[in-house]
Amino acid sequence: VPYKMIHGETFTFKAKVLPAKASQGVWFSGGGYAALNDNTYTANTIGVQYFTAYASDDTSVRYHFSVEVIPVPVQSAVINYENLDICIGDQAYLDVTITPSNASYQEITWSSSDKDVVSVDSKGMIEGKAAGTAVVTGKLNDGITEVSCTVKVTERQATVSVGDYYYSNGKTSSSKDETGWGEIIGVVFSVQNPSLND
Repeated sequence: VPYKMIHGETFTFKAKVLPAKASQGVWFSGGGYAALNDNTYTANTIGVQYFTAYASDDTSVRYHFSVEVIPVPVQSAVINYENLDICIGDQAYLDVTITPSNASYQEITWSSSDKDVVSVDSKGMIEGKAAGTAVVTGKLNDGITEVSCTVKVTERQATVSVGDYYYSNGKTSSSKDETGWGEIIGVVFSVQNPSLND
């Protein structure tokens, strides 16, 4: 391939028509017959791209050529959390900073080593499902770079205090006036785990 461009670059093609006394009007097409706007091409697609230069006064005079669009490689990828402790039902967003910012490969595929413990969606949002530990991994589409976060999930500790009122909707509060919670059916007298001894 005689010509190369970096992914994201913009270039205006030029050509000479021989003999020199001939009209020098030239227009370029990419792939099909449609002309490039101002003979300018922005390398948005990685790989080999094909073009044709046409003499403006005689389209049978043409020159076919190709351009190899070279990707901008990922130099580093840093995740915002390498270790994370959450409770069942909690959510957190895993974000990745990719250097350089114009790297060609920006897409990340997320996965969890144990979906029953931690789920993760396509955008890196995780949720604690059950007590345990799972590793969430993000793989970039360069096929090389990956990041990971070890997530520990625990059960949420009840925030109940002695003297709180227990309502008929199952909630507790230090207030006697929780509107819409139903009737007070008890008062918390202990927050310790009960045990029976023979």
